[in-house]
Amino acid sequence: MVPLDELVPRGISIHKSTPVCSPIVDRRFVYRVGEVPMTLQVGMLGTNGVVLAGDMRVSRNPLAGVHAPRQTYQGPKIQISDNGRIAVSCARDMQAGKDVARAIFDNMTHGDHPSCEREIKDIGSAAAQGRNVECIVTFADPLPCLYIFQYINDGNDVECQRIISCISAGDTRNPAVFWGSKYYEMFDNLPISQLKHLAACMVVSAGDLNSAVIGGLDVVFCTTSEGCKPLSDDAVRELESSARDKIRRMGEFIFGDTTAL
Repeated sequence: MVPLDELVPRGISIHKSTPVCSPIVDRRFVYRVGEVPMTLQVGMLGTNGVVLAGDMRVSRNPLAGVHAPRQTYQGPKIQISDNGRIAVSCARDMQAGKDVARAIFDNMTHGDHPSCEREIKDIGSAAAQGRNVECIVTFADPLPCLYIFQYINDGNDVECQRIISCISAGDTRNPAVFWGSKYYEMFDNLPISQLKHLAACMVVSAGDLNSAVIGGLDVVFCTTSEGCKPLSDDAVRELESSARDKIRRMGEFIFGDTTAL
């Protein structure tokens, strides 16, 4: 019998025909030994735009030669261009992700054109410089569109594909990915104001299941009319609280009334 770890490696390569938000077997995108799958980032295409959501817990190893513990702190993993028309959600090497995002901001203005995948791939590869990185890229112009860029194994394996549904990056073997795999297609053609709840449930659940390296919540809306804008701190706190309540109520629905037990 083939071990489960051999059948489902850590990593994703999403195609348009692939079930939404689910990792598929692609040995190129296996995490290296000792590489911790930190973060869960999610992108969803809605009827009126794109919603990006992800955690905010950053873990950083000490500098070479410095004997110190790993540092953990809260920080944004979704980068937004100065003009607010492009947003990039980063996974794996955070500094590489920021470099890729900046390179895309400096060299691209819009998506939804025939050479967009190749352009992101070329720009991202030059910026990654051998560091493992995954980026979910969204453009507001000429219409909201979504792409996944993956640069893995010292640049030997590079992919960029347009996403017309839902995509996750980072800790894609986290069971929280189930939320997107199950419910995105079940309730098709929803606006981002509703999809944000599904994205939040994925990220909050991922943190509950892998709290050492995943925590917090950050959400960005990307529309043609308003560009890419983060939700306010109050709105995110309310959304996170609502997600936790939904997850709790799902358990109550499954188990029914347990008061008499």
